Amino acid sequence: INGKQVAAPYEVGTAQYLIWCLIYDTGWSLDGSFGQYWPSGKFDLETDKKSVLDNINMVQEFFGGMLFWDSKNKRVALVDENKYRADDGFQIRYRKNLISVERKDSHDIITRLYPYGNSNLNIAAVNTNREYIDDFSYTMEVLEDTLVNNDIHTQEYLLAWARRQLSFLCKPRYSFSVDIFMYTQEKNATNPQPVLGKLAKVYDPDIVAGGSVTQRILKIEQNVFAEWDCKVTIGDVYSSLNNHRFSFN
Repeated sequence: INGKQVAAPYEVGTAQYLIWCLIYDTGWSLDGSFGQYWPSGKFDLETDKKSVLDNINMVQEFFGGMLFWDSKNKRVALVDENKYRADDGFQIRYRKNLISVERKDSHDIITRLYPYGNSNLNIAAVNTNREYIDDFSYTMEVLEDTLVNNDIHTQEYLLAWARRQLSFLCKPRYSFSVDIFMYTQEKNATNPQPVLGKLAKVYDPDIVAGGSVTQRILKIEQNVFAEWDCKVTIGDVYSSLNNHRFSFN
């Protein structure tokens, strides 16, 4: 690393190895509290003349997942959203803490994806001579589109990356923007509080099919002058085209 021979504590090619190498000698470290939630798999990172942050974002594109930044303790972790299902029991309910809720839907669905990497690299040689992959788990209609990632230089990595993108894009996505009344810990410590990256359940039969939905807390906006005034955004995590990074100061 930067001319030094270093014994890496992680297996070469894993997400932990790549980010550990990138932050070596920067004063930052990997957040051990998320050790069991890192994404699986291996990638070969080829990069030049990019910042440490740009390279970390590139690792997130390869593996997917959510970046957790602890700026106070200078720690970072990349977390697989399918492994990290932390739920403190935080709920949003009418006549409890719900003031208003707005649902946003995205029906921009792709069921046949043509992925391309650096220099128009395609997946045909590792995908039975086809340059595309299909996912008809939501609808059998063929809906085609193309995604390009110039940071990928091998066909195997391109195919793995494309499958992850398509698994998300093949079905509708939605999020909820919710205005709530925040019960503070000082006034009522028994009420669970919203925590970035964790799960929350919204109960509103007028807007949620089936009466309730459990999704990831993606954003919290709180009025510093009126701590009870809070807006929470929950929804699906899409880690490539719409990266999610959570900062804890």
